[in-house]
Amino acid sequence: MEKIKVLIVEDELLVAADLKSKLEDHGFIVINTVASGEEALDLITVSTPDLLLMDIQLAGHSALKFFLMNLKWLPLPSPLQEQPLMKRP
Repeated sequence: MEKIKVLIVEDELLVAADLKSKLEDHGFIVINTVASGEEALDLITVSTPDLLLMDIQLAGHSALKFFLMNLKWLPLPSPLQEQPLMKRP
C-alpha cells in the first residue's frame, strides 16, 4: 500500500515539529511543513499531497475562510471531483 503524503500548515514551529514526528512514526510521509496558507497553496500545486493538516487559526487568519476563498485552485482527488461540497439534509 502506498504511503499517504501529508502537508502540515502550522505557524507554531514546536507544534509543527511534533505533528511531523507523530505522523512519520505512524507511517505517513510529511512532504513539508509551512506556516501560512499562501505557502501551502504554492506547495499544493507542485507536490499534490494526499492530506492537508492545517491549523484552524494561523497568525490571526482563519484557515477555513482562506481555503474557502481559494478552493477553486485546489486539485481534488478524482473520486471527490464529482461530489458536492455539502449535501442538504
